[in-house]
Amino acid sequence: MSATALAGLIHVTYKTAWSMLHAIRGALSEGKQLLPPTGRMCLHSETLTYSHPTSSLADPPTNPSVIVCVSLTEQDEACRVHMQAVQTEDYEGGQLSRDIVEEFCNQYMGSVKQPGLTKVSRFVSRKRKKGLPLTRLAGEWLHSTFCGIGSKYRQRYLDEFCCRMNLLLQGLPLFREISRMCACPASSSISNF
Repeated sequence: MSATALAGLIHVTYKTAWSMLHAIRGALSEGKQLLPPTGRMCLHSETLTYSHPTSSLADPPTNPSVIVCVSLTEQDEACRVHMQAVQTEDYEGGQLSRDIVEEFCNQYMGSVKQPGLTKVSRFVSRKRKKGLPLTRLAGEWLHSTFCGIGSKYRQRYLDEFCCRMNLLLQGLPLFREISRMCACPASSSISNF
């Protein structure tokens, strides 16, 4: 929920509600590192919008854009997702910078040399873009709940979305797992993922 909605619900100031939500998002941002990649992985970029996403690793977007990495099950279904916000300056010569893509791969996908782990990028077929529906959901959530988010905090909100989505995809109870993440000290290990 938004800080305004939370402030009204628990009768605190907007600043207090925003600080509480920001702390929760910080815990969820740490939690994203604890979901290692598995199996085959899809990598592509999408425009973060709530209507008609367009995608390519080329052409700087006019709307906020993300790099999406989706781990797939043997049945070719999404089981984990990571999104990284990218800015217009992350594009060089009309294409998403190789450094940005490599940094994303190193941070979220780990070593692509792991057995059974493959990296697929620059999909052409929209039906093979497993991150497309998840990106659309993220855009709709950001728009309907917060009426959009500026670039300063966009990554934290994306981390929250991905953490919640990953818990749902794994069939784990949201409240229990998010409470556990929030109760752990910063940078501590959460072992039961």
